[in-house]
Amino acid sequence: MEYPKKIMRLKELTALGFSELALLKAAATDGQTFAWKNNPMASNSPLLFDTDELEKWRLKQAKTTTQAIRGLAGR
Repeated sequence: MEYPKKIMRLKELTALGFSELALLKAAATDGQTFAWKNNPMASNSPLLFDTDELEKWRLKQAKTTTQAIRGLAGR
């Protein structure tokens, strides 16, 4: 998927059709490197996403899910 900007806010990504809940879960995933708060000390600081890294993570998650489903179907 092509993103309009390299760094995007949560609200911008939801405007593109992403689920806010899915993005928040992705940002809370241990070891992720694509999402951060602009100012972690401020509760109202925007959540920012590196769209290149987000896309890599998203594709990896889709592949893992597909493999899991195929594994279950083979039983």
